[in-house]
Amino acid sequence: MRDVTESRARERRLRLLSRVIRHNLRNKTNVLMGYADRVRQAVEDETLEREIETILNITTEVGGLSDSVKQIEEIAEPTATQRSPTDLRQVVRALVEDARAEYPAADIEVDAPEEAWVIADSGIRYAIEHALRNRSSTTTGGLRR
Repeated sequence: MRDVTESRARERRLRLLSRVIRHNLRNKTNVLMGYADRVRQAVEDETLEREIETILNITTEVGGLSDSVKQIEEIAEPTATQRSPTDLRQVVRALVEDARAEYPAADIEVDAPEEAWVIADSGIRYAIEHALRNRSSTTTGGLRR
């Protein structure tokens, strides 16, 4: 009975994560197509270099989706769903530090209480990292490398 329950829970997680990846892939592809169209129209415009940089950044993100799939597979492992007390503030601060190092031009702030404990599994880091990246993409047109 336990094996069947764990298997069904893992299957549900995989379906959800698959939908998220497909959704993100579709969104990034649509943005890429939009920028490609703008480049085509701006061939004689001074903004061409900036547009090409944006296309390359988005292409890099889309290419990195295979890393996301690997992370999802790791999260989907039955042992990865073992929850324990986690200091959410510490996880967020570490991810923000990583993002600041990778994207020094990005303006990232953390407004958090002294402590923010949650019961979470290893997927919490992945979820926050992607939320941070997605938020930055919608507010700044994408984080620049």
